[in-house]
Amino acid sequence: MKESILPGSKGEEPVKEDRRLRNLKYQMRKKGYVINDKDRVCVLADEDKRSPLQEKRIKTFSFRLQYKML
Repeated sequence: MKESILPGSKGEEPVKEDRRLRNLKYQMRKKGYVINDKDRVCVLADEDKRSPLQEKRIKTFSFRLQYKML
C-alpha cells in the first residue's frame, strides 16, 4: 500500500517516522539527551555522556542543539 505525507489524502496511512531517526533518538535518550519532536530541539546531555557523532547525525534531521539550562 502506498503511503502519503499529505494531510488531505484519503484512505492512506500517514508515513511512519524514519527508522534511522527513531533508532538515533532511542540511543540518545538512553545517554541522557532530551528530545522535543514538536519544536525539533535536542537538549544536550551531561558533558561526560555526550557523543559528537550522534549530535552531528541528529542535526542532519533538522534538529537544533540546546545546552541544558539550570
